[in-house]
Amino acid sequence: MKPHPDNTISTAGQKRRMLACCVAMILSGSLTTAAIAQSGVADAGGLAVSVSAEFLPPVGEVSLVLGRAWIESAGQPRTMIAPGTLVRASDRIQTESNGHVHIRFVDQALVSVRPDSILEIVQYDFRVDQPGDTSIKLDLKEGVTRSISGEGASSARERFRLNTPIAAIGVRGTDFVVSASQQSVRAAVNEGVIVMAPFSSECSADTFGPCLTNAIELSDSSLQVLEMQSAGGVPELLSATLERDPDMMRDEVALALAVQEQPPQADEKIAATEVFLETVTSKRVQQDVAVAAPVTPPSVTPPVVTPPVITPPVVTPPPVVVTPPVVLPVTPPDFTPVAPVPVPALTDRNLVWGRWGAGQGDLEKLTMAYVDVRQGRDVTVGNNDYVLFRDGDGKTRVQEGLGPVSFALHSAQAFYHSATGVVAMTVKGGTLDINFNTSSFATELNMNHSLTGDVSFIANGFIYEGGYFYTRSETERMAGAVSLNGAEAGYYFEKQLEAGGIQGLTLWDKR
Repeated sequence: MKPHPDNTISTAGQKRRMLACCVAMILSGSLTTAAIAQSGVADAGGLAVSVSAEFLPPVGEVSLVLGRAWIESAGQPRTMIAPGTLVRASDRIQTESNGHVHIRFVDQALVSVRPDSILEIVQYDFRVDQPGDTSIKLDLKEGVTRSISGEGASSARERFRLNTPIAAIGVRGTDFVVSASQQSVRAAVNEGVIVMAPFSSECSADTFGPCLTNAIELSDSSLQVLEMQSAGGVPELLSATLERDPDMMRDEVALALAVQEQPPQADEKIAATEVFLETVTSKRVQQDVAVAAPVTPPSVTPPVVTPPVITPPVVTPPPVVVTPPVVLPVTPPDFTPVAPVPVPALTDRNLVWGRWGAGQGDLEKLTMAYVDVRQGRDVTVGNNDYVLFRDGDGKTRVQEGLGPVSFALHSAQAFYHSATGVVAMTVKGGTLDINFNTSSFATELNMNHSLTGDVSFIANGFIYEGGYFYTRSETERMAGAVSLNGAEAGYYFEKQLEAGGIQGLTLWDKR
């Protein structure tokens, strides 16, 4: 007997009502997203309905993507991540070697997933009305992640957990970085306190919060890192000065930047003015004296006539007139191009600055649109406005044997942001020295504007084998990269002033 058509309609209607009921329960908080994600089905009245991730409420949104990254959701095919991608409980984020993802969660927490990493959002139940009842669990399968806690983790620290393959991490703070593999885990704290403990019968991956057995705390004031080398081992504290892992200590390498090249300034030569002194010579005046013919009387000896002594007149030379040298006004050099650099000149360089949007409009001199510059290039560093692209030709490490390299400033642009608006500053010059033998760098950039006076940006720190370098303090931050052959460099920088802030981009060439 064929089923009655009404039965088919009834069954489909029941499914729709079931799904609506599940979603309503999730939104009300009576049914957690973790419960549904773990079971994969919703069951009511004996009717099993598969719940795809698309029916789970989002717990976060991707705010930034650099390179290639993927998201795996329950009941959905793996898809490439893009800005705006919604993230749900049970989703797994995977980045490729050039991938970098930022996720902003519903409680304003921020998680950064670095290249070659896998992070699973096991559970993210943030209770808006009762933040203390929040439950959050993340699982870093491998790679590097940075977590900046939001309201949920801050209000329910005993209900937050970041699991790694061999250790559990709880928080009593807000900002930390973790690097994990199947054999080891390492963590550094930028702000607050974390607790690391090995998995054991007293510390299960299924529980929440910090574990106590064999646990060690790490605070931001200790200037140390936590490391655990094998399953069954115990964490130990190491001096942060020995920590040289670029994935651990590198600043947020992720956002849009594209720098270009600028023509050298041609007007910095000042012509020398030669001053000629006129030499005035005096002429001696001579006077001829006529002598009358003598009269020779007979037998008379003529008297000896002595001519009178004639004193020549004294001639006073005119004064020496010295014309002072003509001093031409000195125009300080400005490494910001007068007009936007043509696209061919920008793309001829190994390092190119790209921008996400319009940037500063007509003030942009060194950048190209992100979509116009990304093809065939790798992302290196960036911020919310710019990304520095590099042509690596399939390679990821700086070539060996470069030694100390000194760079000359090729071009730059800097903007002063204040309550009155944005103005372009004069970039007067700078220095950049990188010693690849000691993995260190130092730079200084000199700028000026009538609103700020003379301003210098000064930074130094480490450079890593991938050619990346960065520093950050309360008032300054920068991140940069070099071409893999060591011939070019570029970095973005930010400097906070009392009444505003400075942001800029640079490009450098090997001397």
